[in-house]
Amino acid sequence: MNNKLKQAGFTLVEVMIAIVIFAVGMLAVTSLQLKNIQGNSFANDMSQAMTLAQNKIEESMTLGFNDLNILDQDGDGTNQDANNDGIDDNGGEFGLYDPFPVPGVFPQTPNLGARPPDYRQVNGAYTVCWNVAVNCSGKNTKTIKVIVYWSKGGKWKSVSLEYVKSLV
Repeated sequence: MNNKLKQAGFTLVEVMIAIVIFAVGMLAVTSLQLKNIQGNSFANDMSQAMTLAQNKIEESMTLGFNDLNILDQDGDGTNQDANNDGIDDNGGEFGLYDPFPVPGVFPQTPNLGARPPDYRQVNGAYTVCWNVAVNCSGKNTKTIKVIVYWSKGGKWKSVSLEYVKSLV
């Protein structure tokens, strides 16, 4: 008589396969979570930089047209468009330089020596620069470009905003 007991359950091989499948799934979820954390960190940095730029623009909006904090200190953006065609007669950018040699191309390092801003302010990990161009958007106007840049993980990032202030 062959009286074998039927055993219910899983074999060791089945259990091992299930553990491997579960582990692969957990690695995928962990990797996804890590990417989400990195994305959130970058979004937070961008939000802080944009807030600093907006604050500087709003601050300049409240200042008088001839206030000392919105003068073209180095003269590189004043009366550079004699024929009013919207193009800098000296071939520049009306002094509204980005501190990066090639704006928007990263990685690179800010070059404040070759392209000095009119104003510079350090705010924690962020540097806020702003340049002023006079009469480049029309008579009795000032164009104010605010650039905020920072480094994270050895890579430089930046945001910039422009505002045109008119003599009222």
